[in-house]
Amino acid sequence: MKKLLVSAAAVASLFAAPTIDDLQKQIKDLQTQLKELKANQEATASDLQKVKRAHYEDHINFHYDLRSSVDFLHYKTKSGKTYDNNILSNRVILTGLAKVSDDLKATLKLEAYNMFGMNNPAMFDNTNWTANETPDDTGIRVKEAFFNYFFGDNSQYMFSAGRRPSVGGYPANLREGDAPTSPVAHLVNLEFDGFSLWFKSDAFGSLGEDYGTNIKFCFGRGFSSSTGKFSQVPYAQSDLPTSDMGGFLLIPYNDDQYSVWWENIWAWNVQGYDATGAIDDLGSYFGSNIIFKADGIGDSISDFLDDTKAFISFAYTKTSPDSGKQMLGSTDSKSGTSIWIGADMDGFS
Repeated sequence: MKKLLVSAAAVASLFAAPTIDDLQKQIKDLQTQLKELKANQEATASDLQKVKRAHYEDHINFHYDLRSSVDFLHYKTKSGKTYDNNILSNRVILTGLAKVSDDLKATLKLEAYNMFGMNNPAMFDNTNWTANETPDDTGIRVKEAFFNYFFGDNSQYMFSAGRRPSVGGYPANLREGDAPTSPVAHLVNLEFDGFSLWFKSDAFGSLGEDYGTNIKFCFGRGFSSSTGKFSQVPYAQSDLPTSDMGGFLLIPYNDDQYSVWWENIWAWNVQGYDATGAIDDLGSYFGSNIIFKADGIGDSISDFLDDTKAFISFAYTKTSPDSGKQMLGSTDSKSGTSIWIGADMDGFS
């Protein structure tokens, strides 16, 4: 009987309530385990960051974009003659990104934009300023190749140079479903090689914080006066002067939903046909554009309005032809205006 009582006491001790010392020891053990787990997680995250950085430094990550389209065309000329056709085309873009360091990254875009059965190219299909935007052959061309260098406190300044064409800027990008480039497409939508210097909102102190103010200066070259390497006088100036373009894009207000953009550009030595049909330097050009932009309308009124992008854009242009030369069919300086109003929204249902 005594032996049975001892066994019962031992069993009862197993289900007895733990003492305060036992609980404190268990809590201490749990805290130690949590610290070890946190340290392991931090070490893993650090190792992963090193792998990612090494990967970006040693590799170019490519993204693939393929668009196949059919366009049904109908033209009626001034003479009354009509033309009909259907165009099948493929556009493929390979976008490569490389982060060389925390402050330097490079972007590369290769594009082939071919028209099914293309066998009769027009005269200017493959010129430097339109080659990537014209459906033509299956040749792969360099669409973009540039670097971005960030500097200053919080990287509030950015310098960029290379082939960074001004094609597909806002709001023209909405039509294609692409990410916008710079500058605004209402004034400039050509493939210029050039430079840019961006002062982000952080560079303007409280003004940038309150209003999102920032500004970007750009300079581009559309035609070089230099001759080829194997010409009689390599790299000499040709008969035509260099065509350059410069300007700035000021965003005085941007709250990530509503913004105002103001763009001004100047172009010198604009090339075009003269009265004899030859290419000549015709004069200069100025343009100014202000755009009101909305990324979503209202504040959570509906999903439809939240996903709607809308804009109103007003542009002014002015030509300054050289003496005795014509721009837009006139030897006089001419000005013009245009308005774009549009929206990109989900389908109605």
